[in-house]
Amino acid sequence: MLEYSRAVAPFRAAFRLREAPCVARVFTKARFSRRVLHPKRDAKGFAALGGCAAKQTKQFPNYFPGTRGAVVYRCEATSIAGFVQQLAVGYVANGYWFYVTGIIPDGKDPGTVDEKIIGQYGIDVSKWTRCRRKRAGSANAQYLRYGRLFVIIATRGEHQLFAAERKRLRDAREHPIHFRGYSIGCRRGRGGGKYHPSVRIQREDYRQLKAHFAQIAVHRTAEDLRHELRAIPFEPYAPVRNQLRGILRLVNRLRKAAGLELLSWDTLRLRRRPVQPFGKPGSDRGLQEMPRLCAAEPPSGRLDAVLP
Repeated sequence: MLEYSRAVAPFRAAFRLREAPCVARVFTKARFSRRVLHPKRDAKGFAALGGCAAKQTKQFPNYFPGTRGAVVYRCEATSIAGFVQQLAVGYVANGYWFYVTGIIPDGKDPGTVDEKIIGQYGIDVSKWTRCRRKRAGSANAQYLRYGRLFVIIATRGEHQLFAAERKRLRDAREHPIHFRGYSIGCRRGRGGGKYHPSVRIQREDYRQLKAHFAQIAVHRTAEDLRHELRAIPFEPYAPVRNQLRGILRLVNRLRKAAGLELLSWDTLRLRRRPVQPFGKPGSDRGLQEMPRLCAAEPPSGRLDAVLP
């Protein structure tokens, strides 16, 4: 009892036991287990300078102190690279093929729209709930947004999304998602293998890139061409790497005919660095060098739906 009193004393003074009832759980647990409390180790569930954990987790409404709760559902990507990575690697690669895209009008708050869509289609659920739905033959849905552009994407099965968006629903295996010059789809492996995500430069933008470099191939120095090739604002996924190699072969073919120095394969940026899709906002690589391929708003016809 003496050890317990001595251990409780610093906590009582720092956290005001009457105003932080969640601290009493820690004390009671230590008392019955006959363990001496440690000021740093046992303060894990609450703030170090006062108040309980509930006051420190306002941004996590699904988390409750003392329980194994989950953090709030994250849906807003902070960069183009993060949006493409989360959509292709996180969703399409895991069987999310059926999608609806749209634009949030200027007069609406994106955060309010996020809450409405997530609540309407039951998207904010735990991984265990998704597993039970999958075993029962029901579909799971995910929601992702960048700026005012959003995607609702689901797996196969029964879901209210298929009934509500029946006319606008598309299959990523047949109709890739077009976003800021990217074409994000799903294709089979060679020889009829399994489906896998496919991220490549959209056909129109790729043609523009080839035409641009064909025009400057013999009128720029090798160093200037290296700089421009490395500044192409597309992440080097496997199909994108093949397209970049095609551009480099075209440039070297024209420079060889003109008797100029050829460019090596090291010129291209062929290693993709994973990013945090929901991390801190940052500037996307290469957007300043080639703004015509990454406009502020997508051209008309790129998205299938406009939120009413």
